[in-house]
Amino acid sequence: MKKFRPGDMLTRFSTDVEGLMEMVGYGLMIVVYAGAMIAFILPATFVISWKNRM
Repeated sequence: MKKFRPGDMLTRFSTDVEGLMEMVGYGLMIVVYAGAMIAFILPATFVISWKNRM
């Protein structure tokens, strides 16, 4: 088994954490964007449908 120096392990850990944080940040952005789109589109479709019935 190959031994790693403490600095090597710390570097690998920090890059893994940075990658995870980027993924979580991007995923959160997508969720917020999708929620905003749904919050806008659903009422808009009901209003359009309601106006077309009259």
